[in-house]
Amino acid sequence: MLSLLLLLLLQIQSDLGAPSFSTPAAAAQHAQQLLQLYAAALPFYQGLDERERGPADELLWQAAAALVAAAGLQQHTAGTTSTTTPTDTNSANTSSSTSSSSAFIGYLLQAVLVLEAAVKGRPYCAPVRLGLTGLYGLLGNAAGAAQHFGGLDVKHVQHDTLSSHHLLPLLLGLKAGVQTEGLLGSMCALFEDHVEDAGDTLMQAYKNGTHTKASGGHCWEGWWGVGPGSGWLVHTHTKACGVNRD
Repeated sequence: MLSLLLLLLLQIQSDLGAPSFSTPAAAAQHAQQLLQLYAAALPFYQGLDERERGPADELLWQAAAALVAAAGLQQHTAGTTSTTTPTDTNSANTSSSTSSSSAFIGYLLQAVLVLEAAVKGRPYCAPVRLGLTGLYGLLGNAAGAAQHFGGLDVKHVQHDTLSSHHLLPLLLGLKAGVQTEGLLGSMCALFEDHVEDAGDTLMQAYKNGTHTKASGGHCWEGWWGVGPGSGWLVHTHTKACGVNRD
């Protein structure tokens, strides 16, 4: 049976940015090894609630990350080859480029399959959902990205951190109007609610002497202006919602 100590060591290795790969095949082989270790860890999952973190969950996104690394190495190798090949072999270059592009997409699709299989048994695992969100974005599938991000059940202030970092830029880049409109509607609701309730909340806090809440209200105002989702994103929210911050 797989040692929990080995799982911990693999996680530390990943956190330190290791291992590095020299070829796409090496990265893909590492992914295969991680998935074999995950299969060996399945006995640890017996009786585990699907909402609980599994002891070997990290192996899933580490394997997917290795496959994405393979895709990146494949693309880099293709780019290097195309710039160093003589111009009189254009037809051969075209064939090689097509093959390399297929391999690049293939590695990304393998990463998707790994996480899609994982999400069946770990539907509440945030790294798996976020990984699928990013992968579907790379593949140009805005609907798939939005679907998996929706599985996180992001609410309220989380929209200005998780949504603004992981989903909104992706949807804007893909020009996915329908999904973007729905997401911005949810994000705008956060600021609309604050504008409507901030005054009453602060007055009630001062009236009852709960000054920690009053201080929290001021912190909220500061966070609104300089927080993680501030700048152009907050400006986009407020203008789209018709909120006047003055």
